[in-house]
Amino acid sequence: MFGRTTLIFTLMLLAVAFSNSAAQTSPGGTGVGAPIVMVERALELIDAGDYGNAQKLLQEAEVVNPDLELLLLGKGKLMMVSGNDLKAISFLEKYNIAGGRSDYRGFAAVGEIYVRNRRYSLAKESLQKARELAPLEEDDRAVRSQITTRLAEALVRLDQPRLAIRQLKEAQAASVDDPATQLMICQLASRVKEPALANEAADNAINGFNQELRLSPFRRATYQQLTACFEVLIELAASEITDNRNDAQAIMRTARLMRELGTLRRRLNLIDARDLVLQAIEVGGASTDKLLLAAELEAELGGIEQARARLDEILQQDAENARALQLKNSLGQLGASSAFGR
Repeated sequence: MFGRTTLIFTLMLLAVAFSNSAAQTSPGGTGVGAPIVMVERALELIDAGDYGNAQKLLQEAEVVNPDLELLLLGKGKLMMVSGNDLKAISFLEKYNIAGGRSDYRGFAAVGEIYVRNRRYSLAKESLQKARELAPLEEDDRAVRSQITTRLAEALVRLDQPRLAIRQLKEAQAASVDDPATQLMICQLASRVKEPALANEAADNAINGFNQELRLSPFRRATYQQLTACFEVLIELAASEITDNRNDAQAIMRTARLMRELGTLRRRLNLIDARDLVLQAIEVGGASTDKLLLAAELEAELGGIEQARARLDEILQQDAENARALQLKNSLGQLGASSAFGR
């Protein structure tokens, strides 16, 4: 009796294990190795900029289930980032007609392609559909705001400012914590002569980019985005001066903004200089002069911990190095001046 019970129990376990294994790899399964899960992961990697691993996952998923319609979305988005818009549109429009009829991602991607190819009427149609399908949940507000901002861009280009302003206001309120979207709203609001909205979005963008720099002080793209933000603010302030040449406040505001823009451009040059020093260290080794220059550049860019680590390396070899000691003592003061504002 005991042996028969054990046999039945073992067979049940094997059946469960086989069922789980099939779910992992079957064309219609939803386990870790299922094609649909692999494609969804590939889409996440594409958004994160990891195109090589995304392509591998798409290829693996296609081997298991070549008829999976979600593959069209993955292939289309991969073609987008490679700049092959014709192939991208081919894949994405097939997806939108078939399994992607209720998936905002395909329509949003098509709309983005049409915007960058200046086919704004087609972009408007696709982006309106994407916005209609986009999730309303709190966690997905950023996605919806990005689509709405793209739609506003198409409307601006189609010379429909009233409709564009309505979309921009909605997107601005829902994306306060998304500096890249706020920057785009700032630029578009400036184009449609909405200075209050442009200034508010600019403030949100600057705050967000400052936070990014605290975490990644050497990120060139963030400095470039901040530069674009201050360029719009200077244009807005300059238009106030044009309207009233005796507006002392607008004149002073423009002067302060230009000073910040100059500092940003200098920081971009410092990042270039740091990259060259790191290249010299990689090619010729880490001499004291190279480490000191790297530390000085990093300190001025707000990378206090990185600068301190380099100075500690120098002082381990030369505890009396005057430049290293002086810079280490002043690191706190240098780090406090890294944020931008107006």
